Order: sequence, then structure tokens, then C-alpha cells
Amino acid sequence: MKTFKGFKNTYAISGNDGDGYFKNLPEHDLGGLSNFFFRIASKRQIRVCFDIGSNIGLSDLLMSELAPTATIYSFEPSATTFNFLVENVRRANADRQVLTRAVQFSILYSGRAIPVATDV
Repeated sequence: MKTFKGFKNTYAISGNDGDGYFKNLPEHDLGGLSNFFFRIASKRQIRVCFDIGSNIGLSDLLMSELAPTATIYSFEPSATTFNFLVENVRRANADRQVLTRAVQFSILYSGRAIPVATDV
């Protein structure tokens, strides 16, 4: 478990210790991503947000703080990572606002489908 600092709250975050994203997670903020979300939310009233490839849900938690009345649709293709996403969103009490979905999808490249994740 690691600590993640949002704009208003500090979260206890779970993830796969062998995953590079989680392993290298800064224990303070997400830097540029946090600033990007803040700039968008400060200029617009956000009602809906789609996070495609949510990973363990850090961006969803940031958006839930910046746009507290928005509905956030969070999609993650990896079943293992999805379980951490759901756990992190529930632990943060954001599960009424952040709607999580496990979705298997592919990228079309040169006419063939390339699976993005196979463990869903």
C-alpha cells in the first residue's frame, strides 16, 4: 500500500508491487497530470468524464475531487488491475461517483485486432 495525495485528500492506494506504474508511484502527486486536470476543471463545469485505461484509479480520484458533481466512467481492461481500481475507489468512498467497468478491448492496426489485455 502507498500514499497518494490528491488536491484535498490523501489516499491509501493498493496496486501490484511488481507493476512499474505502482512501484514508481510518487507518494505526493502526479505532477503534470494533476495540473492538467486542475486547468480543465477550473475553466469548465464537468458533468461527465471518461477514463479509458484507468489503471488503479488515481486520475479518477483526482477528477472526483475537482468535479464533485460529475459522473466518472472508469474503464480498465486488465482484470488484475481492475480489482485494484475498484478497491481504491471504494476505499476512497468515491464509488457512487466513479463507475468502474472492466472492458476487454483491442486496437485495430493494419486491419488486424491486437488485444490490449487478455486477462479480462
